[in-house]
Amino acid sequence: MSQNQILIIDDDEDDRLFIQQGFDENDFKNVVFFEDGHEALEYLSFEATQLPDLIVSDLNMPRISGLELLSILKQTERLKEIDVVILSTANVESQIENCKKLGAIDYIIKPSTTAAIVDIAKRLKDHVYSMD
Repeated sequence: MSQNQILIIDDDEDDRLFIQQGFDENDFKNVVFFEDGHEALEYLSFEATQLPDLIVSDLNMPRISGLELLSILKQTERLKEIDVVILSTANVESQIENCKKLGAIDYIIKPSTTAAIVDIAKRLKDHVYSMD
């Protein structure tokens, strides 16, 4: 896992653009976006030559939710070591605890300001580089 790649999975186009802006501000270009968990799993199963260092997934999505995706990732031998962060507008303690129990390394509430998303992108970028 040396490609320093992050997968972002979010069904909301505005959120994807907002997150991309945060990574652009941090000069981190190796970010791949997917609209839902199903697309991400297809990519990881059939297209990815190397696994990403980090997956950041929205919680509430159609087809495969972030929680379902997290569960599938952690139960799949080839994918279970990938760090997963849940990024969601839902600030429900039971959901946060459930995600961490299933193997998420963090649960981040989606910010509403550009400065906050830049800070989050920096934390995620730093996490990926600390893995080298």
